[in-house]
Amino acid sequence: MPRKALVATACVGHMSGRPTIAANHELAVELLDQMGGLGADLACLPEEFTYLGVPQAERENAWEPIPGPTSEIYAAKARQHGMYVAAGMCEVRGDVRINTSVLFGRQGEIVGQYDKIHPTLGELEAGTVPGVYTDVPVFETDFGKVGMLICFDVDYPEEWARIGESGAELVVFPSMCDGGLRLRAYAWLHSYVIVSSVSGGRSRIIDKLGDEIAASGLGVHVAHATVDLEAEVFHYDMQFQQIRQMQTDLGHKVTIVGTRDDGVFMVESNDDAWPMTRIKSEYGLENWVEYHERSAREAERVLAQQSMVTG
Repeated sequence: MPRKALVATACVGHMSGRPTIAANHELAVELLDQMGGLGADLACLPEEFTYLGVPQAERENAWEPIPGPTSEIYAAKARQHGMYVAAGMCEVRGDVRINTSVLFGRQGEIVGQYDKIHPTLGELEAGTVPGVYTDVPVFETDFGKVGMLICFDVDYPEEWARIGESGAELVVFPSMCDGGLRLRAYAWLHSYVIVSSVSGGRSRIIDKLGDEIAASGLGVHVAHATVDLEAEVFHYDMQFQQIRQMQTDLGHKVTIVGTRDDGVFMVESNDDAWPMTRIKSEYGLENWVEYHERSAREAERVLAQQSMVTG
């Protein structure tokens, strides 16, 4: 069945955080209440939110264990609004510092945690320790599989491929910077939704086609959109007739979004009786990954056959 979720994300680019840690806690509560009021299934806050705008000398106090004062605030808001919360945090773990992002469940429990794999040189010099993973972690929610990458990770395409290989259907990106075109490219290349939550630039929600479907702006600090993690991307080759037939047969039960330049289209079900598995079966569709894999296998077969002929 369709797995739709209302996703909300905050940006503090024009607010620049607040001058004390306590004031940033108040700001986090304001933003989470705003996102909860929208009925969000997932609410996202930027990287290391606690110390945004706080004087450098006072930032030491932003580093704390998890569970701790900040995580308790986020957990309480998750429980109050019955939503998941993904938040960038400053953690002290033993005797080291970790730039981390925590996913809280609808009851305030910690569902998952991701440690930034690629801290900047400045962070490393200040004592932040990188996360180390064989597989980039992905966490189960009631609407789909959620992964997280943080800020400078955007410069490392291999991590975005790895998180897709781990099964991520939605990737949360808490950050200090916008991420630019790269986020749109990663969403397109790996067929997952990306939700950025930044302290500078714009927070965005990017669908599996790489299109921005919502973004924060001047005076509008929260962006939100409904996404369907069951939606799939298909290649146009040999499937034009299926598009016309689906639109004729299913009408509003299905949403089909086409592209002009990329040669692909996305199908999203709007009816529980028509999950993507049924749509694909009834109309003989194969998604673009399946199509490419079949094409590669056929190319190998032809080459092997040709080798036998010429050998």
